[in-house]
Amino acid sequence: MQFGNTLIIGDSYSTFKGYIPEGYAPYYTNEPGNTDVRRVEETWWHQLQAETDCRILLNNSWSGSTICYTGYNDVDCSQSSSFIYRLNCLIEQDFFLENQVDTILVFGGTNDFGHGDAPFGDFSDRTADTFCGAIHE
Repeated sequence: MQFGNTLIIGDSYSTFKGYIPEGYAPYYTNEPGNTDVRRVEETWWHQLQAETDCRILLNNSWSGSTICYTGYNDVDCSQSSSFIYRLNCLIEQDFFLENQVDTILVFGGTNDFGHGDAPFGDFSDRTADTFCGAIHE
């Protein structure tokens, strides 16, 4: 399979300290802690890169992030960590005009559902305030 130039938009499972934008929250680091991932080579995306020879243009991942604007404890993430906010920032920064992106890998939903905080909405939603609406967007 040919992935080519790849963009990753993800949550904690896609992070590794030093491989995501500065200021974004990492889950995985090379420091002792509560995870079994200690080296970047152990992440799913690094293994994918090694297997497919894809070129990761950007790993835009943030630990604890939700796809929709509603984060943990109903915190408003419309101007910070949500997938939709980060995607809109990339668009505003002309990332897609300045880079030939062949593949976008989206790894998320864990925090929308795993903690029960994000409103699900329905599939007629057209707002990023709910999971379904954010998926539509």
